[in-house]
Amino acid sequence: MVDAVARGRTTRVKSVLRVLAGWDGRQTWLTLAFCAAAREEKAEAVRVLIAAGADVHWDRDITLQWAVRFGHDDIAEIILAQIFAAEKWMGKSRADIEGEAWSLYKKIKAGDALHDALEPRVLEKARVIIVDHSMTCWERVRPAGREIVIVGPAKAKPV
Repeated sequence: MVDAVARGRTTRVKSVLRVLAGWDGRQTWLTLAFCAAAREEKAEAVRVLIAAGADVHWDRDITLQWAVRFGHDDIAEIILAQIFAAEKWMGKSRADIEGEAWSLYKKIKAGDALHDALEPRVLEKARVIIVDHSMTCWERVRPAGREIVIVGPAKAKPV
């Protein structure tokens, strides 16, 4: 399956996923394939694997870290859309969502022992897309506020 992912053969990936259904080692293969798809910038395969249950938080969100590090913005967007999917955050507070966003950013900023620190422009881009996804999530799950009633145009008062 990892080879099919690396080559962008999503039809083959879907076939393998059907064969692996119910198998105890399925999650391991999903994780390996998910990492390979992200590394090789195979967006459709990333979507298929997430839909099949790939763990987007695997190993301290390393797949998101790689996507940011290697400039795979489309992959980072897909992963963040999954992390901040509104249905996962219903009933949570804005602070909960912001806490997750901050945690993700800190992991990206910290990086790993095998790579140099990220350039400031890369970190800023990561920060912006994380904030965008987290605040979009909050807009979708926040409790309804008071209705704003606009009566009409304001009338100028004589001086």
